[in-house]
Amino acid sequence: MFNVFVGFITYIITRETIYYINLREAYFSSPRVSSRLSPRIVLFTALPGKYLDESVLKASLPFAKRIWYVCNCKRLEELVEEQEKCAKALESAEVKLSKIAVKKHVKGEMHISADPEVTTSATDSWVLKKERPTVKTIPIIGKKLDAVDYYRKKLAELIPNIEAEQKRCQTTKGIRVSAAFVEFETQSAAQAAYIKPFWKQPGNIQASAIGIPGKEDVVWPNLGIGKLEKVIRTILANAIIVLLILFWSIPVGLATALADIDKLSESVKFLGFIKKLPKPILGLISGLLPSTLVSTLLSLVPSICRGK
Repeated sequence: MFNVFVGFITYIITRETIYYINLREAYFSSPRVSSRLSPRIVLFTALPGKYLDESVLKASLPFAKRIWYVCNCKRLEELVEEQEKCAKALESAEVKLSKIAVKKHVKGEMHISADPEVTTSATDSWVLKKERPTVKTIPIIGKKLDAVDYYRKKLAELIPNIEAEQKRCQTTKGIRVSAAFVEFETQSAAQAAYIKPFWKQPGNIQASAIGIPGKEDVVWPNLGIGKLEKVIRTILANAIIVLLILFWSIPVGLATALADIDKLSESVKFLGFIKKLPKPILGLISGLLPSTLVSTLLSLVPSICRGK
């Protein structure tokens, strides 16, 4: 009887697997999907040094059409992030200055003539220099500067640097990391390159992904990780998960032990006072508290695994 049951389960799993494979193949072969660019693009990682040359990599991959290398643009990212912060700070300072000027205008407190030769902007007619928003170059101990002028000058310095860094990232081959997106002429060629084992690929390069829908689905900092570093990270991550499972059982076990508060108070003598508590409080301790603690502990696991 048991053998019949195992055979039936095996049949069901095999049938559903074949159905899934056929359905997946039909989906990727449909005109709606096959006409897209993403099914023809394969991400290769752990590229040896010589394959960072586009002509060498294209010659090694049959039916390769175009290649986009992943570059180390950390400096560019830092500049862009700083530019966004400056732009937001400038906007905030401009809004604050406008509010002060509007309040003065409503009250009719013009402090100087509105002569364009005397004033440089409309707000100068209403806002004194000491009333303008300020910023400190160093928090607390820094020198006070006019916020609007400071952020405008900083943006004027950042924009040319960003443009120069963008050109450097587009032209310099030295900043390429060991990863590339390769577009193939046909979807079947891309699929063949993706399923080919890495030890049969030229230079043992590794096909990591195919059909990536968008740039937001790629963890860009991880693309430059080499094979050795990837193995070491995998071993360390698995070891941490195993230790986490072993040690996490201790607080979870203690939390679930609260559900049987009678046995717990009998086993641990100094908890005997719990029996003297009112029944509603005992109900909360034995009913609501264990489930709340367990759910809280389990909710922490994904954050710890993600390193957040």
